[in-house]
Amino acid sequence: MLPRSGTRTTPVCLVDAVWVRWVATELDRAGLPTAQLLREVGLRREQLTKPDARIPFAAHVGLLEAAACALGEPCFGFRLGSAVKLTETGLVGYLALSSRDLREALRNLCRYLALQTEGAVGELREEAGEVRLLFAAVDPAGMASQQLADFAATRLVRHLDALTGHRARPIRVELRHDPACPTLARHLGLPVAVHQPHNAVVLDAGSLSVPVVEADAHLLAILQRYGDDLLARRPHQGDLVTSVERWILENLHTGELGTPELARGLGMSARTLRRRLTEHDLTLAPLVEQLRQELAKRYLAEGTFPLGRITYLLGYGDPATFTRAFRRWTGTTPTRWRVDLRQMPPASPRQE
Repeated sequence: MLPRSGTRTTPVCLVDAVWVRWVATELDRAGLPTAQLLREVGLRREQLTKPDARIPFAAHVGLLEAAACALGEPCFGFRLGSAVKLTETGLVGYLALSSRDLREALRNLCRYLALQTEGAVGELREEAGEVRLLFAAVDPAGMASQQLADFAATRLVRHLDALTGHRARPIRVELRHDPACPTLARHLGLPVAVHQPHNAVVLDAGSLSVPVVEADAHLLAILQRYGDDLLARRPHQGDLVTSVERWILENLHTGELGTPELARGLGMSARTLRRRLTEHDLTLAPLVEQLRQELAKRYLAEGTFPLGRITYLLGYGDPATFTRAFRRWTGTTPTRWRVDLRQMPPASPRQE
């Protein structure tokens, strides 16, 4: 989330360093300058050595993208996601594997995902004979990352196979933007629909009753008690301000960002929401504007993101409207800002 001047500073979203260790190993194998690439995303190798190390989610995303570029491998996110076994994801993986059926397993994955990462969320949504396992980055650093989306989608498809012994295959994968891997659909053996409202793995609703092959009710009860204790010890981030910021980031691309929509998203009446926003001295429109400005700069810094796609992700009706807003924020156009950014000299590496 983003800090607001004069109010509070939102904590940096953290993620388990296990995935960055994997990426660093791949870079080492390829003979690439791993230490330099780590420094460029604000990391040092010694930060990754402890088994329980946690790093900023933005660094996790940045290294994933940098590694794909350095390796010249657009399908790097897919390859990395394919290599991850559910048993290697720690407590969260074992909670899913011990569940009774696929519905319970996926609910446990979504509930306990926060133990692995603060930068992403999952949701199981059943509707019209289909079920969507939605996954979304709530840290702005991950919103534009194609490699992250490929990595997450591939992991979930592979995890479904492991949970059910290949008895519950998804119908399709849905992505908010084009995959980084141009052959992702062929690799997964599934249709991949792009430019969708959310990232999701879609299944037939009947598959939720498929038993988990390693179900163990006794072990599940033990693991849930442990997981609930760990969740209770986490710093509290469930306040209204954080919830509002998260909802905006997840729904920005829709353009439907009024108080009624927000109230429905937070599960309260519009009247209650207005009262609570007033109590927090919070106004919705300026917050939406601030988040759009921050994300616009992040997206523009991604050299491969076309202006039309950025316009869509920010929830503007057309590029001209986005350009006017960007000029108001910065005094220049998005195209000129991107050109100027590319012409800036690279920052000097920080001393370790």
